[in-house]
Amino acid sequence: MAERRPGSALHLWVLEQNLAAQAFYRARGGSCVERGTVQPPGGDAGRLNGAPVKLRFTWPDPAQLR
Repeated sequence: MAERRPGSALHLWVLEQNLAAQAFYRARGGSCVERGTVQPPGGDAGRLNGAPVKLRFTWPDPAQLR
């Protein structure tokens, strides 16, 4: 990403319950900037367990991740 689009921000989504991933992303300079509800796969609510929440982590400069 850093080589193909230098200067472009990077973001990814992670489940709120995945604390280990959140710690990993924060340790690499990521910031949580958005929170939302997870949409069911294929629109089938029966495919979700409860009402999971997703978090969007961003890095203004992906070169930080090298």
